[in-house]
Amino acid sequence: MRPRVLALLVRRPPGLSSAAGGLLMLPPAARLWWLATVLVALGLLPWCLSVDQPRPPLVVVLLVGLGNALLVVVTTHRRQADSGSTFDYGSVATMTMLVLCGPAAALAAHAGEKVASAVVRNPSGQRPPWVRSVFNLAWGCPVLACAWAADQLTPDVTWSALSAGGTWWLINGLLVGPMVALARRRSWLDGVRLLGQNGWLRAQEAVLVLFAVLAWRSHPLLIGGVVLLLVGQAMTSRRLLREYEAATLARQEADAEHRRAEVEATRARLDPLTQLPNRNALNEALDQPLRAPAVLMIDLDHFKRINDSFGHDAGDAVLIAVSQAIRAALRPTDFCARLGGEEFCALLGEIGSDAELCEIAERVRRAVAEVRLGSFPLVRVTASIGAQRVPPGLGPNDALRYADRATYRAKADGRDCVRLYAPEAPAERAA
Repeated sequence: MRPRVLALLVRRPPGLSSAAGGLLMLPPAARLWWLATVLVALGLLPWCLSVDQPRPPLVVVLLVGLGNALLVVVTTHRRQADSGSTFDYGSVATMTMLVLCGPAAALAAHAGEKVASAVVRNPSGQRPPWVRSVFNLAWGCPVLACAWAADQLTPDVTWSALSAGGTWWLINGLLVGPMVALARRRSWLDGVRLLGQNGWLRAQEAVLVLFAVLAWRSHPLLIGGVVLLLVGQAMTSRRLLREYEAATLARQEADAEHRRAEVEATRARLDPLTQLPNRNALNEALDQPLRAPAVLMIDLDHFKRINDSFGHDAGDAVLIAVSQAIRAALRPTDFCARLGGEEFCALLGEIGSDAELCEIAERVRRAVAEVRLGSFPLVRVTASIGAQRVPPGLGPNDALRYADRATYRAKADGRDCVRLYAPEAPAERAA
């Protein structure tokens, strides 16, 4: 046999591979739960169709299934909005049909809802995965069987609808909740806990089933009142959902605008090259009270020569490396900013003596002198540093001016050194 013909014989039918892949994508426990639910549904389906029950005309069964499908289409905005748990109109119609007409008619209503749900697309234009649609269709058989049994076992026919509705909600939660949890690789118990999350809505559905059945049994025309209540509730829900979506969109836009404003404010306080705080941020820091403050003015030596000899790319690399070296040499609580050009400033707190201030300044000077650039191995950089503790009666701005004068003295004394401000120091900047 030719290889091409053999390949055609063993090739899977179109779509079978993707179908199996959809099931295999579930965790093993979720696959077993899915398969068990489908097998139980297939086993109970003949019983649901043949059990002793009222036999409404076929046209009624078809109209109920079509009506439930239309309910899905009309209320599809809720599913597409993904706004959380909502009132389940389809379950109310299905349970009402179960109590009045038996499991067969209820199965038609359930099938109409779930088939329509499988066809309706989400906002991205995609339909639900086939695995989910099959499971949603399958769990109806065991749930309807249990609800019908509860209806038949209730002694008082007046309350049988409430019993059936409560059973529907309970068994539905025990089947669907664990499936959701197992598909998310969580425990079966986590799925059972989902029962309590939407209990208030499910209780309303069970009570509404009771009202619908009692209205029908009193006079069939009264069921129209229940339908009007459902339609009114659906319209109100749609309006509230749109208002909620509009409010959510406005809040998201406000949050985005707030984030943009924060980013712009941060950018306005940062030096774009070194990412250190800039002069604006330094002015803000100078207004903050510090205990025993001191300042360092750091001026790189012969920076213009670096730009002239190696280019501005080398100068930018030096500024970035120096900013990192200064930041690493300072204490975590110290504030460091780039004032512009080759000038940096550090604002320190908790400085008890000139000796302690000089020790920190020397550490910064050595860190700058040790900077090496891999792309520019011939570049060497040093810094002249002026230091000043803020004396009583003066503010940090005054100390900043005095530290700047001390920097002039460091330049005059040969650069690459630290100098404290002294009143007799020259105020002229060295060339």
